[in-house]
Amino acid sequence: MAYSYIIKNVSMIDGSGEPARKADVGISGKEINAVGNVSEAEGGLVIDGAGLYCMPGMIDVTNHADRNFSLFHAPEAENLVRQGITTIVTGVCGISLAPLTSPEDINVVSPWIDINSVNTDWLSFAEFRETLRRQKLGVNVMTLVGYATIASHETESSRGDAESSRGDDSALFLFEQALREGARGFSISLHHAPGQVISEESLLAFAEHTREYHGLFSLHLRDEGADLLPSVAEAIRIARLSGARTHIAHLQALGRTNWQKFSEALAMIRRAREEGIKISADAAPYGRTNARLASLLPAWAREGGEKRIKERLADAAERRKIEEALRALTLHADRILFAFLDKEKELVGKTLAQAAELRSVALETALLDILYVNDLRVRVFSKTISKQNVREAFNEAFVAVSSNGDIALSSEEQPHHLLEKELPHPRSFGTLPRFFDQFVKKGEHESAIMHESTRGVLSWEEAVRRVTSLPAEIAGIADRGLIKIGMRADLVLFDPAAVKDRATYLHPYQYPEGIKYVFVNGKLLVSDGKFHPLPAGEVL
Repeated sequence: MAYSYIIKNVSMIDGSGEPARKADVGISGKEINAVGNVSEAEGGLVIDGAGLYCMPGMIDVTNHADRNFSLFHAPEAENLVRQGITTIVTGVCGISLAPLTSPEDINVVSPWIDINSVNTDWLSFAEFRETLRRQKLGVNVMTLVGYATIASHETESSRGDAESSRGDDSALFLFEQALREGARGFSISLHHAPGQVISEESLLAFAEHTREYHGLFSLHLRDEGADLLPSVAEAIRIARLSGARTHIAHLQALGRTNWQKFSEALAMIRRAREEGIKISADAAPYGRTNARLASLLPAWAREGGEKRIKERLADAAERRKIEEALRALTLHADRILFAFLDKEKELVGKTLAQAAELRSVALETALLDILYVNDLRVRVFSKTISKQNVREAFNEAFVAVSSNGDIALSSEEQPHHLLEKELPHPRSFGTLPRFFDQFVKKGEHESAIMHESTRGVLSWEEAVRRVTSLPAEIAGIADRGLIKIGMRADLVLFDPAAVKDRATYLHPYQYPEGIKYVFVNGKLLVSDGKFHPLPAGEVL
């Protein structure tokens, strides 16, 4: 057989969790056609993999590359490919770009950007898929249907039960049609409007439809702070009653006072799985979130969506109540770093504490002033996640690794990105290398010093499983995530001694080290560390 590429003398970690072994890998077209001893005489470009590990490409089960249209602005996805991500799941946390009931719905989906930057030439999910296929994608893209998108015409007001039921009947019809047109599941944020007010009956209906089409039911928990445990219980209940393959996106406990709850949250999921309930989770190897500043407001202040929030901020009495509620919290304003503001660009890179000092006002007043002036369009990096919690999460065999990130343009291309001055989260540049560096390599070093196994340290084989075959199983992707004959040739070759992330919160535009070669559907996009933009990705 003639091969396009032959990878020789590599240490292969096939994604299954089985021990690494020396092997050659032969690629023909888009597929892996040989694993074992492959003769160079059979043609193809030969890559000497001596000293490198070869693994399947990472499947990023929670990615937001669609939300800000970055999938259209930079479809080559260099920042993802260069860290070893070859497949992304979009339409997560309740927001997708299709289906739309009218062109104006895109304003609800992506209210923070200039929608004229992309030709929104679709309404149905089928039309969206066709538009996506015309992009020169660098990664494979799987898309879920977001509840906020199909319920967008219902978000302007709080609905009564009867009105909510009628609206969800309409949304359910749109969802079922999208499933028939190739959508791979459903997502919802129970923390944000309109998912915040969905009835359990409606939620179960969406979950059951997802199960009938063998899709993924992905949810953003109702609360990741004080009510973390009831929120996890709610997710488990929906999974149990519906039978849907249920996934909790970015499982985390936010705020120091809630970190102690995380072990029990994991135990609840573990026990549910032992009962046969189909539920999983993902986490990112970082200690700071990338969240809307408005998410720090109490739940009652966020009810009714953005319109009602703005009305409350403009009402002096309501505003005083919100300030009092914020004072009852421990804000840790020195740990809240501004990443994006719609108008006050000069605050990017500064903390909430610094902003309050510049304004000579209390922290709570500064927070609400900044939200009001910037029309709620403010994102922050908030240091609210425990490193120990992250370690605990990755101790669990059901927790996959996700970036929860985005396609980020290079700093040179930023003028074309309509958010202009902003800081992308470093996870968009370094999730996979950081995961390996922090949870395999540094653990190996600690174990060698202590002469004992370190709790929470993963083997290379298990670490690779968490980013390949596990997310493939979660997402329902059958032809990726393993190095086997007949599987798609999404492959990453990396130097285990050198692999690490370089992106930081203040200087995120830095690509990782140690990722030497990346294949997507048999096309070589990274060669000896150099990126070659090619239309290699597919719409799944």
